[in-house]
Amino acid sequence: MEELDIKEILNYFWDKKIIIILLLILSIGCGVVYNKFFKVPMYQSSTTIALTRTNDNSDNNDNSAISERDISFNKQLITTYSSIIKSRRVLDQVISNLKLKTTSAELMSRISVSNEVDTALLKIAVADTNKKTSQKITKEILKVFSKEIVNIYDINNITILDEATIPTAPYNINPKKDYLLFVGIGLIIGIVIIFIIYYFDTTVKSAEQIESKIDLPVLAIIPVAENKPKEKKKLFTNKKNNKKSNKKNNEKKKVKKHAK
Repeated sequence: MEELDIKEILNYFWDKKIIIILLLILSIGCGVVYNKFFKVPMYQSSTTIALTRTNDNSDNNDNSAISERDISFNKQLITTYSSIIKSRRVLDQVISNLKLKTTSAELMSRISVSNEVDTALLKIAVADTNKKTSQKITKEILKVFSKEIVNIYDINNITILDEATIPTAPYNINPKKDYLLFVGIGLIIGIVIIFIIYYFDTTVKSAEQIESKIDLPVLAIIPVAENKPKEKKKLFTNKKNNKKSNKKNNEKKKVKKHAK
């Protein structure tokens, strides 16, 4: 396999740098167009709840304190509660209450439920194109979910830590991050294109390359003659003027002969 000369490749890339520059400009332009005309801004509102002690009076020793059984039970409920929040039983009621023009499956795709490790905390976040709607849906989900927990388990162990607020800015638009991404894509494409051109370029680029290929020393190098269009133009005009002067001289000779 032919060995690659790193220095030669770098020089070749430097000679073709205009390709990379053009692709970088094109990729940044695509990023600007994508952010302004194609990327839909989404707003996300969230609320955080804590699972506290249950309303179980069987523990007569200390009704005011949270027992270890409560903590263990609440941690086990985290996964179950996450599924109930995104269930059709809850979401269908939310859609009906708020009169939303959507389906439970579509609404489910815009809801995220997360839990911090080794805690009984749940964060419910809802994304929407309208900032106020995202807050309304988040609050309504929590309201319906709390009622359903009482109906299903006959317990009330939910405490709101952070209320849902109206988001101030879209969470999915980050121009700096997007532009860096498009710059990286343009740079990679440019490098790949130049490398492909280099790989399939069979022209000899230096005397050292000839010596490495045929294993013989180079005796002489013939430089490429540069074209000088201005000199050619002068020669052409001089020839043209000479023709005109010769023609005039011939005409004068003819006139003299006729005069004789």
